[in-house]
Amino acid sequence: MCQKNRIDKILFERGLAPSRERAQAYIMSGNVLVNEVPVTKSGSKIDINATIRIKGMDQPFVGRGGLKLEKAIEQFSLSIKNKIAMDVGASTGGFTDCLLQHGAVYVFAVDVGHNQLAWDIRQHPKVKDLEKTNFRNMPFSIIGTFVDIIVIDVSFISLTKILNNCLNFLTQKGDLIALIKPQFEAGKENINKGGFVSKENIKADVIASITKYAESVGFFCRNSVISSPIQGKKSGNQEFLIHLGKQDNS
Repeated sequence: MCQKNRIDKILFERGLAPSRERAQAYIMSGNVLVNEVPVTKSGSKIDINATIRIKGMDQPFVGRGGLKLEKAIEQFSLSIKNKIAMDVGASTGGFTDCLLQHGAVYVFAVDVGHNQLAWDIRQHPKVKDLEKTNFRNMPFSIIGTFVDIIVIDVSFISLTKILNNCLNFLTQKGDLIALIKPQFEAGKENINKGGFVSKENIKADVIASITKYAESVGFFCRNSVISSPIQGKKSGNQEFLIHLGKQDNS
């Protein structure tokens, strides 16, 4: 049985609208299509995995996260074509969608949650949906192959809890792109009400701390850290993208 939720809430949670109120405006305008059928009532409940399109809006990916990864791909001059990838914290599948559109030959979409991946991504022949999977202790045997690129977008957990296991899956010359979210790295004493990190020095400290940790466990920075093109969906925090490679320990 499919899981359903209000369409205005789904629009907001997928990042297709900046607020519930704006989502309701899109819906009432008649421009919101669910599986290509117009829905005009904000309270309508739909399958949470339904394909949603807003007429007249540029929506290149199933989730707004794809815009973040696309900037990293462009800024870091990455080639994704014919590469095997892993998306850690896949959620709706914005990163996975971006990887596919840039030519990835296969994507392992890993998420601890359930029933989050957009239906068209879930059914894609080049995607393996590894839902209900905690990457922190995911064994290599789950996929049984090394990957050329790992992308990470996780919440409510520090990247320091994720990076170690990435070494077990990434090829020696592979690339790792991770989204740094200060609100999950800075410590409660540095976070304002609503989860907002306002001080620039705290953000700089977070970037330095993640970089230092990554280097301590076996990575190196391939490029300078860059700012995400869009802010965090709920907190409004400035996020950052880091590009790592594996150290050569031969």
